Amino acid sequence: MFVVQLVYLAFFSIALPDSMLGVAWPSMRLSFDQPLSAAGLVPMKLAKVYFARRCADADSATRSGSSPTAGVGGRGELASGNSAGG
Repeated sequence: MFVVQLVYLAFFSIALPDSMLGVAWPSMRLSFDQPLSAAGLVPMKLAKVYFARRCADADSATRSGSSPTAGVGGRGELASGNSAGG
């Protein structure tokens, strides 16, 4: 049962921020003085920041002496074989 709850929590933590942007944007745009069409720019900028962060993680992993792929698998669990699944 714990695993099912964990899966639901992971799903909502990933999907909820993007869907909440669509609900919240009409009121947020007034605060930022932006047109309604600017809502499409927010996910693109978030994707750019996410990609830059992953590149920085991989670079810092290389400098620290670990595998250069350590930043790819989210802290390197998949790349190093240390995943929670076994």
